[in-house]
Amino acid sequence: MASTGNGRKEDRSGRTIDILLADDDEEFRRSFRRNILNGYGVTEVADADGLVEEARRGGYALIITDNRMEDGHEDSGIYAIREIRRFDAGTPIILQSASVDERLRQRAIDAGASAVLSKISARIADYRRIIEEYTDKGG
Repeated sequence: MASTGNGRKEDRSGRTIDILLADDDEEFRRSFRRNILNGYGVTEVADADGLVEEARRGGYALIITDNRMEDGHEDSGIYAIREIRRFDAGTPIILQSASVDERLRQRAIDAGASAVLSKISARIADYRRIIEEYTDKGG
C-alpha cells in the first residue's frame, strides 16, 4: 500500500483502496472515517441489508461492519457476513462491536469474519494496523 502526495491510500497498481463501512450511527461513521479511514475510498451504509447489497457490487479491499445495528436483525454484522460469504469468500471482513466476548468472537469467525475488534477497547493504532494488514495485499 502506498500513500500519495494528496494523502490517498493506493494499492500496488495505483488504484485508491476502497473500504465498505457499515454502522447505524452516522456520527460514529463520520468519526471513524475521519480518524481511521482518512485517505481511503469509503462507502458508508447504515444497515445489514444495505451492506450485503453494496458488497454484492464488489470492488472493495475490505469490509468493516458493526454487529448491532437498528435494522431488524438481532446480530446485523454476523447476519451480513453470512450473506456476503455466499457470494464473496475472499474480501476480508472486520466485525466490530461495543461488547465483544469469546462467544461473539467465535460466532463471527464461524460466519466468515477475518477479525473481530471491540469498539470500546481497540485503539486507533489497532484499527490502522489491522486495516493496513488486510489492504496491503492488493495489486
